[in-house]
Amino acid sequence: MFNVKDEWIDLFRLPGTHTATLDAGVIDDALRRDLAFKSVPMLVACGFELDLPASVVTTVTAGGEWRIGHPLPDGKHRTVTVVRDGSTRGEELLVRYRTDGPLRAEGDLGLDRDGLEFLMRQVIRASSVSSSIRESTVAVTEANTAFGAGPGSFVYAMINGSRRFMEAAGAARRKKPATDPAFDFTTPAPPGPDVWGRARPTCTHVVDVTGPIRTEGDVYVLPVWTWATRFEARIPHKLMGEYVYGYVYGRI
Repeated sequence: MFNVKDEWIDLFRLPGTHTATLDAGVIDDALRRDLAFKSVPMLVACGFELDLPASVVTTVTAGGEWRIGHPLPDGKHRTVTVVRDGSTRGEELLVRYRTDGPLRAEGDLGLDRDGLEFLMRQVIRASSVSSSIRESTVAVTEANTAFGAGPGSFVYAMINGSRRFMEAAGAARRKKPATDPAFDFTTPAPPGPDVWGRARPTCTHVVDVTGPIRTEGDVYVLPVWTWATRFEARIPHKLMGEYVYGYVYGRI
């Protein structure tokens, strides 16, 4: 969906008048107001906003570079970098976000649930958008119900174990039969590396669910499109919650 292979994403600009405040290591009312005003473009670009009440400023180079970030429950920090480049009169400060993890390696811009919902609602202008982050059986039922809404319905699954899905997509491109082990997700989803500054990301990739999720014995059959490939992932009921974190669905 996105080709973001650069190490940095340029988010927005701020007036150079905030330089002294940043050097002092504080977020005053003026800086807080400007950061809050820019929260929408940040949400679209990164899929998250800064938690301003919890954020702190760290000076990297006085007068030239700073980091603004807030702690996450796992102890890691979500940060953006501010640099003074002076290229835009009146907005001399550039706020940037450093992409990391497998999402950048694969050329994807990772969105969490809130970011994906915002994208579909405010950018794609979908007529309805909902999400389901629940126990697998309930979430599958809600996702399948979304397909009954008629033409224009969409369901996206937020997944873990993106490497396994990539391997299955590769097998599909090689025309492997549906019985090939590559499509059977019988082992637990491997833990993902840091993504978006999180030690244990809630999802590492987003896939398009192309049809209702079927049940065959103790296996869910998840039809997906990802990496320009269609295939069916066969995931045991007991592992569905590990591989699929949740769904964003609605109608365009």
